[in-house]
Amino acid sequence: MSENAIRVVPANEASWEDLQLVLGQGDPYRCQCQRFTVGRAEWTAPSLQDRAAMLHSQTRCHEPESPVTSGLVAYVGSDPAGPGDHLG
Repeated sequence: MSENAIRVVPANEASWEDLQLVLGQGDPYRCQCQRFTVGRAEWTAPSLQDRAAMLHSQTRCHEPESPVTSGLVAYVGSDPAGPGDHLG
């Protein structure tokens, strides 16, 4: 595989650490992909740790045998890639 090859895997085949790297440290990290999952009124109630726990439960990261998952993780080579990463 080339060092710049793009690979996309179901979230349960990625590590939790890789998913967190993709989210970065800005709004996606603070949201943990829960804004549209829990609804507008309830979004601010859960703590960051609670939102992260919800995302971990939904994705089942590092559980490749899980029959269900939510989301995808992209890699460029062996590096997890987030929005705007590796675009030149």
